[in-house]
Amino acid sequence: MNILLAINNLGTGGAETFFCQQARALAEKGHKVFIWQVFYPVFNHQYQEVLNHNNISEFEFPREDTEFLCRESRKIRRIWVARKLRRKINFLKIDVVNSHLFETDYFISTYANLPHVISMHGSYEMYYHNRDVYKKDSYYGSNDFNELVTLIFKKSNYIITAAQKNEETILVHPKVPPHRMIYYGKSAINLVNQSTSVRNIGMISRGIESKGWNLLIESFKQLSNTYKDITLTLGYTASEYMDKLKKENEGVANINWKRDVTDLTSFFKDLDLFVFPTRYPAESLPNVVIESLAYQVPVISTDIGEIPNMLSSKEGYAGIILSKNFNDRELIENLRNEIENLLVNPMDYIRIKDQCDSAFDKFNLSENIEIYLSVYKKVLTRND
Repeated sequence: MNILLAINNLGTGGAETFFCQQARALAEKGHKVFIWQVFYPVFNHQYQEVLNHNNISEFEFPREDTEFLCRESRKIRRIWVARKLRRKINFLKIDVVNSHLFETDYFISTYANLPHVISMHGSYEMYYHNRDVYKKDSYYGSNDFNELVTLIFKKSNYIITAAQKNEETILVHPKVPPHRMIYYGKSAINLVNQSTSVRNIGMISRGIESKGWNLLIESFKQLSNTYKDITLTLGYTASEYMDKLKKENEGVANINWKRDVTDLTSFFKDLDLFVFPTRYPAESLPNVVIESLAYQVPVISTDIGEIPNMLSSKEGYAGIILSKNFNDRELIENLRNEIENLLVNPMDYIRIKDQCDSAFDKFNLSENIEIYLSVYKKVLTRND
């Protein structure tokens, strides 16, 4: 099968990480995969090795043509450019397109003329609940959001959600294509953390305030006054916010600041506990939680998006869930108390650590990709 995977760009994020892992898994199963950063290309070292496979190729469409289709209103010229895109798709004999993120979903629905599967991520419900963010951050922010969603749903063939939260946008529309939920996946790994007590605490995510960086740092500072040998490792993407936060805490001992981490194995193998006090509005199925479970590092997080279900297993939770509705003072206090309990009660730590393996089972990449392939085949059968 020839598959086109399309996304806004390959900046660092959960959707982008899954996009690359999906491309690799499809390629390893013998399919030809074309990857397209629709709006502007990003060379991201974090994904370079994942995408290095003989069956993965860049889909190259002139940037100026994409820009024209998005911005210009001249109808005759727009029709000609859209036909140019479709000729390239036909030349490459692409069978199906799987798009990621709202803006790319709309672009593909409007111009690609292919059997179309959408992988829905958190941008939909973020834009739905906060139109100011949509107007400010979206490529199509000057357009009516509901009208674009209606068009996407009308022209696409199948929607795959990654979390129950994603279905909020689906439920408010009277007519949507067939849909189902499939978790993000990750390949199983052999190297896992063997710790039996907590000393090294860590967090890795985008460098934005709503991920809860300062809440964790404040909790750690309180704990480190008593527990002198604990460390905090922070892996973050570069931003003005993180530069400011680092400067404010440059005198705090035992905080390791790691900018633009590309080697997740090195990051997670030395961690005993992953802490993720996120309140990010678009949080649905964060890849960092999947990564932590894969390395058998238990998680303390807020109850946002799919995180409580991510940490669940038949035997119990691979971590601890805190309310996202706590105010900052309450959340800092609860983080401190829960981390301290694991510091002084290693049996409690081992109990939640033992659930990581079974909690990770639902994220088996090979099995999840087989479900994706079954959806592609179903869509192709309907379009014959």
